[in-house]
Amino acid sequence: MSFGFGKFGPLVGAIDEGTSSARFIIFKANSCEVVASYQKELEQYFPQEGWVEQDPNAILEVVTICITKAVEQLVSLGGKPQDIIAVGVTNQRETTIVWDKYTGRPLHNAIVWLDMRTSSTIEKLLDTVPNKTRNKNYLKPLCGLPLSPYFSAVKLRWLSDNVDVVKQAMKKGTCYFGTVDSWIIWNLTGGPNGGKHVTDVSNASRTMLMNIENLKWDPLLIKFFEVTKSVLPEIKSSSEIYGRVADGPLKGVPISGCLGDQQAALVGQMCLQKGQAKATYGTGCFVLYNTGDIRVNSSRGLLTTVAYQLGSYNPPCYALEGSVAVAGAALGWLKDNIGMIENAKKSQEIAEKATDNGSVVFVPAFSGLYAPYWRQDARGVICGITEDTNSNHIVKASLEAVCFQVRDILDAMNEDCGIPLQLLKFGINCQKFIGWSCQMTYNCSVDCGWIVNCKQRLLETGNVPTTENKISQAKTSEDKANKEADESDSVATEIINLPSSATVAVPSSAKTSIDKVLDTSANKTAFAAGPDSAITTTPAAKPVDGGMTSNDLVMQMQADLIGINVIKAGFTESTALGAALVAFWGVENNKAATIAMTSGVTYVPQISEDERDMRYKQWKMAVERSLGWEQN
Repeated sequence: MSFGFGKFGPLVGAIDEGTSSARFIIFKANSCEVVASYQKELEQYFPQEGWVEQDPNAILEVVTICITKAVEQLVSLGGKPQDIIAVGVTNQRETTIVWDKYTGRPLHNAIVWLDMRTSSTIEKLLDTVPNKTRNKNYLKPLCGLPLSPYFSAVKLRWLSDNVDVVKQAMKKGTCYFGTVDSWIIWNLTGGPNGGKHVTDVSNASRTMLMNIENLKWDPLLIKFFEVTKSVLPEIKSSSEIYGRVADGPLKGVPISGCLGDQQAALVGQMCLQKGQAKATYGTGCFVLYNTGDIRVNSSRGLLTTVAYQLGSYNPPCYALEGSVAVAGAALGWLKDNIGMIENAKKSQEIAEKATDNGSVVFVPAFSGLYAPYWRQDARGVICGITEDTNSNHIVKASLEAVCFQVRDILDAMNEDCGIPLQLLKFGINCQKFIGWSCQMTYNCSVDCGWIVNCKQRLLETGNVPTTENKISQAKTSEDKANKEADESDSVATEIINLPSSATVAVPSSAKTSIDKVLDTSANKTAFAAGPDSAITTTPAAKPVDGGMTSNDLVMQMQADLIGINVIKAGFTESTALGAALVAFWGVENNKAATIAMTSGVTYVPQISEDERDMRYKQWKMAVERSLGWEQN
């Protein structure tokens, strides 16, 4: 027990405010051990087709309830609220809130990240691009993002154009703007009575208003979107003290960490070095690839974003991101709109009843397609229906749609990296990384020398070593890995040779360097929803975002459709953990340190290359048919 603390020692709280729910989780400081937690659902509103809103006051109320209930649980377990030394915040990104800075009253419902009402605003903004090029990537050199309804600046512009009370408040200088993190921190630190109007670099990088290089609000971007600078929060690092909780059971506790939810998951997975990446299956699906201090400009529809900045005096870490609008949300649509399933937990049972004859493909482009397509005119389609098609096929197709969209992103990452991948698999012994049952981590800590050799060959000749040479070199690494695994009673898996059509997005080694392009010629294992780890453990039973990642069928489909192993790990709170870690580092000024991990279950591809290619071809045909439906 730490001196002066209760039975659990020093604790850190994490506010995890998502699209469908919020939670407050209390961790033992600098560890993944959960002491207490409370979660409550959030309501969404759909005023018109493609519009998604939430009540900012309801968000705040739910967060407050979660804090109170979790602290009560802590006390019931014999802990003390005084042992909570810091609080971190992680939140749904891009969701836009405007409020009166003197009263704290919201001026409009929050416009949620997947809302598509701003399509007309995008058209107007494209008309202002110089030389009438209507280039949606016009601003990418400044902010790393394409013009899309997805991002906050476009939503803020829509509010100023279409909501009179917002327009007037901006003119009077009484309006504050923020993403959900800003709204929560401002209110918890006092609101109208001295609340801190701040955001962190990871959330600011999703607004289209922050310069991706100097991490400041950019005058040219502000001018382009016709935003008043006074409405913007102050940009801070992801790990420093922003202020202290003004009231309630956490009164006086510093809020010292803040990350957008996907970046928080990256940190919670301990993907803190170049070449490490994770993917999260939730309402949407997001793949983040840590590129270190290198800002990679994608030519395949991926986003350049800030991953985190650990303290104001440290340089930022960047990431390459692929975003899918509809993942778990498709199951919600089947349940609430169509009445095809009672709940998401039943989706696996129903999908497994689907017969193999017939190939139904569902593209859930309810509000357009995100990466790598960025087509706001796309709408949902179901293709391949025959007289034998039933609800089982539709449910199965909705699950497969998530996996196909992940493959889209991995293919785009491959193409951005510029190096064809043929040899993929490492099973390793590593005690450094933490997994989450709704994420993927790509990583390998085995130093086989293959990465250096491949990169040197690429630099000298422009060619990657042959598959035969790679296999020979990798075999040496396999022997080394097996020896290390035997010594530590861990399980190491065999190296496998996959065909050239197989897909992986990121390099496995933590030692991988990233220069002008990302070198992905390294040995890789895809860890879907999990980390580098020994291969066999029990997966988390708790479903996340509709239970999709606790769905064994989805995980097997994912392995089949990308052609690489998928590992689902047992730890279920990586997003909240990421917020807790940066909060702890913010008060302790500690460098990021590795912590104990939970291992996961492996799903191995079970279909042939020909079947994989055929099914993916059908997916691409269906995507093509989804385009151009929305003409307004």
